[in-house]
Amino acid sequence: AISLECVDLSDDGVKKFSEGIRHAPALQEISLVCRRISDVGMKDFSEAIRHAPALQNISIYCEKISDDVMKSFGDAIRHAPALQNISLNCGEISDDGMQSFSEVIRHALASQNISLQCFEMSDDVMKSFSDAIRHAPALHNISLNCPQMSDDVIKSFSDAIRHAPALQNIRLDCGGLSDDIMKYFSDAMRHAPALQ
Repeated sequence: AISLECVDLSDDGVKKFSEGIRHAPALQEISLVCRRISDVGMKDFSEAIRHAPALQNISIYCEKISDDVMKSFGDAIRHAPALQNISLNCGEISDDGMQSFSEVIRHALASQNISLQCFEMSDDVMKSFSDAIRHAPALHNISLNCPQMSDDVIKSFSDAIRHAPALQNIRLDCGGLSDDIMKYFSDAMRHAPALQ
């Protein structure tokens, strides 16, 4: 396991961190907590993931991820077939960036746990994210924390739950749920027989 926590990480620092990953082919867990990392640094980190085929757990926390970096990250995840746990906590991700994250889920067929925290998610992006969940048959746990989600977004998420038969745990943190949406969400949970 490799864990790195810092406030600022220079490009050279990320490069050295990434080189360490490349020399650890049996690496199973990576945790990167850093408020500010440049696009160059994040791309080096993403490229290093390609050299960690045994990776099972990845956790990233940062203030902002650009579209190009998110695409690079998504491409790298495709080289981690054993990935089971994905955690992404980012204050600012664009719609295009979230679309790329959804693509990550589609290619992580062994995923059992997905945790996503962001400030805001558009209806189109949530629809894409929800559709991706349908392609994760082994999914056991979903944690979604987004203060600003519309009723349509919650409906899309609820519909995805109907297609996750192995789902055991759901955590949804949002600004509020209307009575109608709560009823819709509750009805969807009836289609998750493994829910605990």
